[in-house]
Amino acid sequence: MRVKHSRIGSALAAGSVGFVVLAAGGPGAIAGPKSPQRDNSAAVLLARVQRAYRHTPGIELAAAARSTSARAQARRFLLQLHDGTLTAEEFIGPGGHGVRLVARRGGPTFLRAAGRSCWRRLHNSNPRWILKSPTGLLRRLHSSDPRTLLNVGSPFPEHGKVLIRRQKSGVRQLVIETHSAFWFLAGTVVPSQIARKSFLTITPNPATYIIRSIQVRAPEPAVRAKLTVKPLTARPSIPRPTPTC
Repeated sequence: MRVKHSRIGSALAAGSVGFVVLAAGGPGAIAGPKSPQRDNSAAVLLARVQRAYRHTPGIELAAAARSTSARAQARRFLLQLHDGTLTAEEFIGPGGHGVRLVARRGGPTFLRAAGRSCWRRLHNSNPRWILKSPTGLLRRLHSSDPRTLLNVGSPFPEHGKVLIRRQKSGVRQLVIETHSAFWFLAGTVVPSQIARKSFLTITPNPATYIIRSIQVRAPEPAVRAKLTVKPLTARPSIPRPTPTC
């Protein structure tokens, strides 16, 4: 399979990279163009980062804030993990009564609008229906709600097209192009058009492979966010979407 650099290179600074493609939810990798590094170096690094979370019950991802007031309005994701795989997820919007999204493995995503007490199921939001289509993946992605928490049921961090980016300091970063469009929720601006993919730049600790931060980008210039990554010592409580609207 020939992989064009333009799909992901346009969103990234030039650098020494190794590029592979990982099937969503699957362990296999298809080597891409040759590079100065081994073709599977990105897949190996991603696997090591994923293994670092095998015994972590939960993770909190929070939009970085520069002040106490901004922190109170921060957007957060709570991830419930089992053996390194997401079993449930909640997105918490800014404010005490902001928008919320919840999803559990094998099920759809539910939304509770700001100021409401009931939950509504998002249209075509079951990851199994979307990702398991052998031929109609793009059609199903475009027919689903972009706020679908598509990474539930996948390892953390999720699979996708992946490359290694080296900073001038020598620190290696992973850049993942994923079908999960919902990452735009981490930013403060809602783009006029939402692309059905996101770019996640992951900075792992070179010794422990625990993630220091995740930068969220998308084809739309308005989508920009930096998430802090906090491993939790206990499984986070994800609300049940009841009552429904």
